[in-house]
Formats: sequence, C-alpha cells, structure tokens
Amino acid sequence: MTWLMMLMLVEGRLPEPDPRVREAEKALLGELAKCDAAAKRAGVYGVVRLHIEGPRSEVASCTTLPAPVGRCVDQVVKKFKAPVGVFASFERDLGDPSMLMPRGFLEKWQRALALGQTAIPGLPADMRLTQTGKNRSCLSYPDALGGALRRWVESVAIGKPEVVRATLYPLGDDWWLEDDLGPLCLRRETAAGSAVRRHTLQLISEVGWDLKKATWRTGTNGLVDGQAAVCPPASQPALQHVLEQMDFGVGEPPRRVEVEMPDDGLLQVRVSNDAKGEPTVRCK
Repeated sequence: MTWLMMLMLVEGRLPEPDPRVREAEKALLGELAKCDAAAKRAGVYGVVRLHIEGPRSEVASCTTLPAPVGRCVDQVVKKFKAPVGVFASFERDLGDPSMLMPRGFLEKWQRALALGQTAIPGLPADMRLTQTGKNRSCLSYPDALGGALRRWVESVAIGKPEVVRATLYPLGDDWWLEDDLGPLCLRRETAAGSAVRRHTLQLISEVGWDLKKATWRTGTNGLVDGQAAVCPPASQPALQHVLEQMDFGVGEPPRRVEVEMPDDGLLQVRVSNDAKGEPTVRCK
C-alpha cells in the first residue's frame, strides 16, 4: 500500500474499486469453468491462486490437483488477456470439496495412529502427517484448503464440538479431532480424558479462566474419588461441583487425571494409572 493510499484510508476517501478488475476476475473465472468440470469428472478437489497483471496472468499456486487439471488451468491462464493497468489476485476452488479426503480417510488415520504410521494411501501430496505423541497425530495442509477440510471435519464429527480457544470435535469411542487454526490433530483419549473434553466449557464457565492446574482421582464406578486439588485453592469448591457431574467411565480402572491451563488457553489433559495417594498440586 502506497503512502497516498494510506493517507486516503485515514481520511476515509479511498477511491472506488476499478470496475475492470471485477470484470477481469469474472471473465477468467468463466474460462476456468471447463477446468472445474474436468476436476469434478476426475473426482478431485483443489484450489488455485491466480495473479492478473494486465495482459499477463499467471498461476501463483495450485493445491492437490492432478496434472491434467493443472494443465487445463495453465492453458486458460496463459490465453487470458486483461486490459493494461488491471491488477488482481484471487483464489478459485475446482472440483468437488467432498472428494478432498480419500474415502475412509478417518478410519485409515485412526489405524495409522494406532500403528505409529504417518503414511496413508491416497493422501494428497500437499498434506503431511506427523505423529506428535503416542495418542496424537497431526495433519498439516495448505491454508487454501482450510475451508474444505473443516467441512470434512464437520461431516465426520458426532455431536457438537467443544470450543475454547480451539475446537474439539467428538468422533465417538474417545476419538477427537482438534482444530486450533493450525494443523488438524487426531487424538485418542481415555474415557476419563474424554469426560474432561466434553466438559471443557463448563469447567471454564464455572471454575473460571484463573484455573491453572488441578488433579483428582477417579474410581471404577466412573465418579470422582475424593477431593480434587486445584490451583488456585479458592477454585476447589467450583471444580468439585463440576467433577461430581462427570462420568469418567464405569468399569474403567482407577485413574489420576491432571489438567493444566497454559497462557494460550488450550486445556492440557493427562490421564495415568497412578491413582495412589492423595491428589496434590504445587502453586507457583
């Protein structure tokens, strides 16, 4: 942005958008319709980012599209000529968004995590899996695919997501998808861990954002066993009230649950089989 445009923005008198830009974008999008049709016939989905610089246009980036569709886009863009002085950048998605992920991808991802694997057949080359723990695996992807990927997440989720600084989508059987506007992560929780995830909003609303860390035990009856320890101590009654409403899994072995709320607000939950001794926390 030039100094003149900045001055005009401050004074509230930016010039009207050049109508030729809108016309050029509309014309190029119309030409790309045949590429969109080709992508749908091929059963694929991707996003292209385009730059228009007068008579010269170019493809800035192209994600998850096979070579034939990519060639179609290249040919259209090379032939397109906008008037001199017209500059624009925009994105166009091509194909069927529901085809972004391979069929049965969630089940394949769950199986790969259980086996410690990071390769899934059919995963688009622009996406990459990394295992970030025994029970957590993350999928990185180009920003342009974020919208379509989130629609896929919503299609496989069971029930309403928990939303506190990050979005946690329940998948059933203690599986969760975690979306914090970065990589999309799949995680497997214990029954106790899932219970905490399902009550995250209640924990925040009743205990408060000043909850730093807490720990408690669970019994085989699926209920909290005894009193929780929490920092700050003044939050103990409110936390105890929430815990007494949770079902941590009937028939599960006794567990020790520890939660911590870092400054970024992403609740950390750790569950272990070490349920001996009274729960204690150290407040700094």
